[in-house]
Amino acid sequence: LLPADVVSFSTHDIQRHLGGEIGEIALLAGAPPCQPFSKAAQWHPTSRRGMSDPRADPVIPVLTIAGELLPRVLLLENVPGFISGPTSARDAIDEKITRINHERGSRYVFQWVVLDASEFGIPQRRRRAIGIAHIDGLAFNPPAPSNAGNPVTAWDALHDTEADDS
Repeated sequence: LLPADVVSFSTHDIQRHLGGEIGEIALLAGAPPCQPFSKAAQWHPTSRRGMSDPRADPVIPVLTIAGELLPRVLLLENVPGFISGPTSARDAIDEKITRINHERGSRYVFQWVVLDASEFGIPQRRRRAIGIAHIDGLAFNPPAPSNAGNPVTAWDALHDTEADDS
């Protein structure tokens, strides 16, 4: 059984749990806690501290694991403040990726896009930063919104549902 916190993972444990060898994992995805980068709680004195916030501690360990396992694709997901603004994690991510590429001969380069879930048929306005990096530096082409200019609302999704009286 793997520990629940990525900060506590060991690459050996992950390999034993997943099987396979270094370079055989197709995708490593991470979504570190958003509070250090989020506008939602910016009024609170302990929020939006970026990488100096202890809740941001999982960011670098995810990349450390990537540097050890060398997955073909890395994916990171978070709020837009994760990649832009004065408290973003972007510099820390870029520095770690540069180090991994230098040490391991990979060519990871994160390509970032901010997508709104409502433009993809989800009845919620939810902007998310999505970062994709391929081990060979291949380009990432984000999907085109299926509902651009016509976002799905909660009313659209729920107005004709039948009540469940149970």
